[in-house]
Amino acid sequence: MLKTINRVMSSLEDTLLKPNKNNGSILLVDDHGLFRQSVHSLLAETFPQSRIMEAHDGEDALQLLRQGSYGIAILDISMPGMNGFELASHIRKLYPKTKVVMLTSYNEKEVLNHAKQVGAKGFIVKEDAANDLTDCIHCVSNGSTYVSKSMSRYAFQF
Repeated sequence: MLKTINRVMSSLEDTLLKPNKNNGSILLVDDHGLFRQSVHSLLAETFPQSRIMEAHDGEDALQLLRQGSYGIAILDISMPGMNGFELASHIRKLYPKTKVVMLTSYNEKEVLNHAKQVGAKGFIVKEDAANDLTDCIHCVSNGSTYVSKSMSRYAFQF
């Protein structure tokens, strides 16, 4: 009985600590360095077994994607050059196993719908990131979708 409980607890820890059963690597793409570093710290604390890489724009992100696989890509929408929607479309076509989460300051229904159209599985408003991001990563990693609590009135449409 004790062995069974330990096995279940170990399995539960693996599910909760690793953001993706197949690939625990996370790519974080945002052009604001201080915000990116803060999110990186939150992710590193929450998912200590994950490899977390940062990119400051879409081109940098594509370069990192060419060099290795990622279970999750967290993308800002407004970036110089290639925006997050364009990057999400590229990721969906070139790296279909990488799940996209949009992390943005926009909280409009139209932006959420556009994120869905380009294949995002999660949508987090930056002001909610501290509370929602880890839940989002767990949900998306396990095949579900996730929308920030502040956007929940639109969630049934995502």
